[in-house]
Amino acid sequence: MERPFEMVVLGDSLLWGSGLADEEKLWTLVRRRLEQRLARPVNVRVLAHSLAVVEPDAVKDAAPPEWGEIRFRHSSITYQALDDARIDDRSAVDLVLVDGGVNDLGPLNFIKPWRSARWVHEQTAEHCGRKMKNLLLAMLDRFPNAQVVVTGYFPIVSDQTWFIRALAPLPPLR
Repeated sequence: MERPFEMVVLGDSLLWGSGLADEEKLWTLVRRRLEQRLARPVNVRVLAHSLAVVEPDAVKDAAPPEWGEIRFRHSSITYQALDDARIDDRSAVDLVLVDGGVNDLGPLNFIKPWRSARWVHEQTAEHCGRKMKNLLLAMLDRFPNAQVVVTGYFPIVSDQTWFIRALAPLPPLR
């Protein structure tokens, strides 16, 4: 019999699935689809958790959160990917789902009126661009046999956001 397909989930609340039942989480849906397509079991190791950041911290990364729903910045996504002992054989991993960067930036910075569009662009390029690219380069060495998929983020603020609809009658801040 063929060995199970091995999937690792790294990142923040998006991939953890904050507020969702396990059967509604993205990684569960991916696991189910893979099991159907591959006709073999898929083992999933979820290290993602709410509020995770890309930026590592050697001291704080050593004590990962007990449960992904609780908001802790550490263990960092970098630690999850490169050093976390809960992944015992990185060479056996077939798929890595990863996201990150928005918590390093601070999502509320997107709606603060004193943050210019240029500032948001520059900080996004730094945290979701350069830092994530550097992490991915290291991950390709640490997960030599895996496909690595970086998921995108949904729009944090849109015309569907409840407080934007509530503020619609007010004059624009920018």
